This record gives sequence, C-alpha cells and structure tokens, in this order.
Amino acid sequence: MSYKGWNTMNSQVQKIIKSINFHNDIDKKTSGIYEINEAKGYVEFLYEPIENIEKHGYMSLIGDMVKKEDALAIHPIETTMSPDYKMARGVFKFPLDCLYDNKDIFLCIDFTNNMSNDKDSRILISLINDYWYNEFNSVLQGHKTYNQLAGNNDANQIVTIFKNRNIYIYKYKGLEESNQLDLFRIKDKMTRYMIHINQWLKINKKHRDISVIEKELKYVFIGCDDYRRNSFEPSAIIHNIVLAQETGYLYFNPFTIEDIKNIKLNMEYSGDIQIEYCGLHDCKWRKIKNNDYINCHGNKLKLRCKMKSGSKIYRMIIGY
Repeated sequence: MSYKGWNTMNSQVQKIIKSINFHNDIDKKTSGIYEINEAKGYVEFLYEPIENIEKHGYMSLIGDMVKKEDALAIHPIETTMSPDYKMARGVFKFPLDCLYDNKDIFLCIDFTNNMSNDKDSRILISLINDYWYNEFNSVLQGHKTYNQLAGNNDANQIVTIFKNRNIYIYKYKGLEESNQLDLFRIKDKMTRYMIHINQWLKINKKHRDISVIEKELKYVFIGCDDYRRNSFEPSAIIHNIVLAQETGYLYFNPFTIEDIKNIKLNMEYSGDIQIEYCGLHDCKWRKIKNNDYINCHGNKLKLRCKMKSGSKIYRMIIGY
C-alpha cells in the first residue's frame, strides 16, 4: 500500500513481535493532542499544549460555564434582553500577551457546537482588548448591567461567528461600523471546530490570513445565542482552550520484549516525524530512522515520536 506523501516500509520484518495499537498503546497522559481516524486507520498529531487558559479562571457574565470532566459546558439562560432566545456570555481572564511575541505559539480553541443544525442560533468567539475586558469586569462587580455596556473609541475586538454552518469574521474598531473580513461555509456536517490564532487564523485546518489581529486583542470572549426551544443540553462544549505549539510528542506505553538487541522498527507515515527510543532503566532518548535497528539493555522498551501538526502514522511494527 502506498500513497503520495507517505514514507512506506521499505523492508518487511520476518517476524512481527509488536504491532502498535493506536487506542491501547499511546500514553494519553504524556502525549500531545492527537486524533485517531477510524475510517482511514491513522493517528494524526494536532498540537502540543503548553498553557491551559481555563485554569486561570473565567467570568460568567450571563448563563453558566460548567466544568464537566475534561470539558467546559456552556449553558445559556433566558433574559429580558433576548425574549426570543437564550443567552450565555463569558470571558477568560488569562491575557494573551505572549501570543504575539512568539510566532511558534498559537491560541487553540477546540469546541463542539450543539446548535449547528439551527438556522438562527450562533456562537461568538472574540478577541477583545483591555477596554472590553474592564467593561465586562464592571458587570461582574455589579457596577453595570450587561445591557448598559457601550463602546467608545478605545473599544476593539475581532469576532468570529459560527451560524448554520457559515463562519463570519468581523472587526470592530472604536465607534466605526463593523468591517466584515471573511465569510466561508463548512461543507460537511461537522459540529466540532478547532481554531488556531496567532497573527493568522486557522479553522479546521483552513488557513485564513487575517493580518489585522493586533497585540492589544488579548482576552478571549465566548457567547452563545440559542434559539432552540425546549432544549436543555449545553449550547456548546469547550474541549480545550490552550496556548499551544505545532511540534510535540506522541508517547507510547512501555512494553516488554524478550531480547531488545537487533530488533527493527518499521513505520508507515506522512509528514515530519522523528522516532526516538530508550530502555525503561535508561533515561537517554536515542534517535533512529525508520527501518533502523534498536539496541538497548533489559527487556523493557519505550518509544516516542516527535511530530509536527498534521503528521500522521498509519502503521508501526517492531520485529526481527
């Protein structure tokens, strides 16, 4: 089997002693974020988290953001401001100053839109400046109500709106009218989205050059307008909101082999991948190429792969 862009196994081992199972053999706790494609039979590296934004806290202005296991559920409520729909509004407290000083770091927001089949409901994800952050904080402190908020010349933000499988991107600067920067449609029926933001914007691996993302836009605002009647599920689920980088590691659980001398690792993959191994009692990681021999003391072996975002492993076997 061979596909364009693949690095295929160029020699078959005579005896397979270990075939890596992506579900059972990857160490989920120490690995970066990855995704297993069941239909095509590969594991894809997505990103390496380096800072969890959520753990630094958030302001629930309208509705609730509720922690459930490893995700954050957004529950809207009815308000006098919006008699036709339920609202939720929240701001994360962690400032993103470092985001714009390092081109290798990006903001990743991984979420599920439970309202994607409703033509009117929408999710708003904004980058806001200090003015809006202070305004929202004044609402939380009880100095203002949400419907008393108003912009001025210092009020800047970029808003990405997810509505009925369309994605709209707007810029609001001061009291100027909104400037639509982009509009595109998601063709398939996916409900889970992944946004990467630096001086650029990438949504579900589609790169959008939004060069007007500025340093002052350093807080994340999330809102939901839910028009669904008699729905009690969350409007959205935030799986991850982190600072991340494209390069990281997939770690594999240690496994036992009778004799680790002169065994060979074969891998079928695409993208940028560096294979490394060490023995269980040997802390030194050694780099090898695909189809190289592994030699280490003992009968315990650890493997890891340094990978770049979008790299895929289709098959990995160890044998003689």
